Amino acid sequence: MAAAAIAAAPSGGPEGEMLILVLSAEKDAWVSALGALGASGDASGAQRLGLLFQAIAGFAASHVAFSPANRIGVVGFGSGWSEQLLPAPGEALSSAQGAALPHAAVAGFCRRRLGIEVVGAADAGADASSTGSTPGQVEELGEQGAPVAAGAGTSRSGLPSALSRAALVCMRHRREVPGASRRILVVAPGAGTEGAYVPLLNCAFAARDAGVTIDVVTAAPAEETVFLQQVAHETKGAFAPLTRISVKSPLQHLFLCAGPSASARDVLAPPLQKGVDLRASCMLTGERLSLAFVCFVCLSVFRDRHDECPICHTKAPEASAAKRPKLEPKA
Repeated sequence: MAAAAIAAAPSGGPEGEMLILVLSAEKDAWVSALGALGASGDASGAQRLGLLFQAIAGFAASHVAFSPANRIGVVGFGSGWSEQLLPAPGEALSSAQGAALPHAAVAGFCRRRLGIEVVGAADAGADASSTGSTPGQVEELGEQGAPVAAGAGTSRSGLPSALSRAALVCMRHRREVPGASRRILVVAPGAGTEGAYVPLLNCAFAARDAGVTIDVVTAAPAEETVFLQQVAHETKGAFAPLTRISVKSPLQHLFLCAGPSASARDVLAPPLQKGVDLRASCMLTGERLSLAFVCFVCLSVFRDRHDECPICHTKAPEASAAKRPKLEPKA
């Protein structure tokens, strides 16, 4: 049984596996985070960014090449937007998918959103039009949403929207290919999710209930990626931040941490998280709390007590001393 699981690790079993890449296009955050991982004289953050996405394109193509039953989805996001590149709307998820198409989708995304060229894109036919990604598919997020943490600016993270898109593809794939497994791989610099605590955790809970694993690869320090750690933890996924060593060989890092399929992880276990901070965060300040006030309607968490919930505007019930039951001391 162990040998069979190891043999099926890349392919995810006879029914294959749907792997959805959720990729960040936040170039400035990427360059800053990747640049901080190197010493003076090493490659710059921009050079590391090109190397990383070259590895992502190769990783996507190899997933499909391992088994004709495997499928790849690609969803991109940035500050205030998300877009679905693969699969195209209306595309049958049970049909075969060549290895060139995922490579083309990632390459087109890099060219349009990050301004970088992925080596081998011409051979893969990586024109943006070949991926089914058009400007009309980009979802511009509205102004309303989760409160932004203090000092985090006013822009919304597009990651919750991107995860929602990925989850919808997983649900459609489950209907079309019931016996296959499904998982999501988030590749993001790590910062910028402070104001998206509730939608991120909602996505994680929905994925967990649907049996979808979410792996996370990030480049930011641990203290800046608490929410992403919680997402991976809730879905039993791998949280695998890049290090000064692994950033030099990102393809190897991706295969080691996100290569094993969901069906093979009992044998090929990705690196485990250590010391995950599971405390909730205040919806207004972003501060992580051990004790907090919770709205009894929308379950929002706050550091301070409010007579009216700032999120759903429900008035807090009066807790007068006259209404409290009297506690008689024991003899």
